[in-house]
This record gives sequence, C-alpha cells and structure tokens, in this order.
Amino acid sequence: MNQLNITPGNRMENYAATRCQGYRPPIPLMALIPQSTFGTTIAEYPTLYFYIPDVSVKNVKAEFSFYDQTLKTIIYEKEIPLQASDSIIAVDLANDPDLPPLEVGKPYFWYFSIIFDPYDRSDSTYVAGWIQRVTPNSPINQELDRAAPKAKPAIYANHGIWYETLESLVQLRCAEPENSTVASNWQYLLQQVGLSDIARKPLAQCHSALIADQFSESTE
Repeated sequence: MNQLNITPGNRMENYAATRCQGYRPPIPLMALIPQSTFGTTIAEYPTLYFYIPDVSVKNVKAEFSFYDQTLKTIIYEKEIPLQASDSIIAVDLANDPDLPPLEVGKPYFWYFSIIFDPYDRSDSTYVAGWIQRVTPNSPINQELDRAAPKAKPAIYANHGIWYETLESLVQLRCAEPENSTVASNWQYLLQQVGLSDIARKPLAQCHSALIADQFSESTE
C-alpha cells in the first residue's frame, strides 16, 4: 500500500473542541498508532487502543467505524460505552458478527469519536487512521513459533507489524504489571512513535481483568 496515495489520518484530537464549558484536559484524545497514522496487522479482527482524556465520561459514549478506501462507504460501526478516563482503552473487534474479517491487502480507514452530547455533536471529538491486514511470511511465522511470549513484541516490531507489536506488549503488561522490563519496553515503543505523554498511563483493560479475577476468587 502506497501511503502517499491515502488521505492522512489524525491520531490526536483537534483542541478546537469546546466541550465541558471550555475545559481542555492536559492530554487530548489520542490513538496509539504511528505518526504516519498507518499501521499493519496480521489479524482478521484486530484490537485498537485509544487514550481517553481526563474528563467526565458519565453517560458518555464513543463510536468506532470502518470505512473503505474511498472514505465514502461505512463497512462497520460500533458504539462503545466509556467507563474509564485518563487511561488507555481497547477496542476489541474479535467475535463481532457485524464485522466481516479484514481482507488481506485491503486498506481500511477507521474513525473513533467521543460523543459528549448525542443531540448536539458540535463538541464531539475524534481521531482517525488507516489499517491494512498483511499475510505473515515464513520467517516471522518460524520466529513466532519458537519464541517466548516476551520475545514476540520485538519480532512483530522488526517486521513492521504495528498492531500485534502493541497488542503483545499489552498482554505482557496485564500479565506482569510489576515487571520493570516489560514496562520499559512499553514506554520505549510509545516514545519511539511520539506518544511519550501517555507512556505511563494505565491500561483500563488490565484493570478490568484484575477486578474480574478478584471477583472470581471471592466467589469460589
């Protein structure tokens, strides 16, 4: 895919938004994607990550959409209740019957917006970018087959597969929240793509999983 032939995305919200009576959070809405706003995946149903600003999310929802390359046809749309702010959330597209699997080699434009008022969207804010599914070649498959989980983020990164690099590091951070090496690798990845402002923000996905595990243990 020639990135020069696509409409650029926007990985950081436009601060012109005047929501919450003019309040501007210290860090705006951000998508965890490279500066080019383009990233590849090997998954039929990838997971995307977004930083939600330090604002009230009570009764606030987000919307996630997929468009075709022309940006004219909506392929998929999903409403996402927001339960955490000043943290990084996951938009997991797996097992959604309304979304066809991403086709290999086909570019998709995604759009993630926060809707503060469904009746007046003038204060809504958004980020957007591109994703393309690729077929992993034999070398990467061989490397992944014999690699330990902690080695996989580097393998994905070396082959330029952004979304799995990010996802594999998220899984490690959730599994070992006190591991300083994993935390350093996560921070380094985000710093490399200019996202150092959110490199230390909590992962809401990990927090939710921890609460679920604690609840399960308490009911046994």
